[in-house]
Amino acid sequence: MGRELGRISGPLLADNLRRNGVDLAFETDLLYLNVVDGRVGVQTDAPSQHLTVNGTANSPFLRVDSQTDVGDFTISANNIQYVVGAMYISPNQSSNPTIKTTKFATADLEISNQLIKNKTGNSDISLSPSSGGQVVFNTKTGDDGSTALGDVSRTSKNDPRLEAYATVDEANSSIGVVLAMSPVAEDVRKLLVRVQNDLFDVGADLCTPIVDNPGYDQIS
Repeated sequence: MGRELGRISGPLLADNLRRNGVDLAFETDLLYLNVVDGRVGVQTDAPSQHLTVNGTANSPFLRVDSQTDVGDFTISANNIQYVVGAMYISPNQSSNPTIKTTKFATADLEISNQLIKNKTGNSDISLSPSSGGQVVFNTKTGDDGSTALGDVSRTSKNDPRLEAYATVDEANSSIGVVLAMSPVAEDVRKLLVRVQNDLFDVGADLCTPIVDNPGYDQIS
C-alpha cells in the first residue's frame, strides 16, 4: 500500500470535483465527465444523456427511475417503445417458438386466456385476413364440420335439428332475462318458470335422435 501524502476535504474537495467548469477526460474519451451538464460518457467525449455508452455495456441489474434510451428503444415506466418504427418480438425460431403472457392488450383490444375483449365499448370486433386469406377457428372434434348430439352421435353443423334446439334455447334465455330484470307478478312468474322447464325438455328431445335401440335407459 502506498504512502499517504495528503488529504483534501470540505470546500476544497467540492471545488475540485466541480473542476470550475472544466470537463475531465481519461484517455480523451475512455471516460468523460461533463461537469457543466452533469453527464458521463463512456468511449465518447460528447455524452447526450446523464450516462452515454458508445459501445456494449453488460450489467446484471439495471434500474431506471424515469426513462432510459437503449439504441432505438426508449424504456419509461412500464412502456418499451421502438422510436423508429414497428417493433417485432421474435422468439427463437429453431426450437418451439413461443411467446407466453397472461394478457396482451392494444389501445382497443385485450386478449386474455380464451377471451378477446373490445375495450372501447360494445362495438364489433372485425377479423379481416389479407387478400385471399382465411380466418380459421379450430374446435378440435368439430373441425370436420360435425357436432355431437345428446346421444353423442355426430351430425352436420348445418342440420336443421341444431337450428331448432338453438332457437328453443334462445327463447328460454329470453324468458330468463325477463324474470331476472323485470318486475313480474307472482302468477306470471310461476307460469314463465313452468314454460322454461318445458322448453328445457323440448331442447333435450330435439338434441336426442329417436332410434330403435338407444344405448341408454329411457327416463320415465
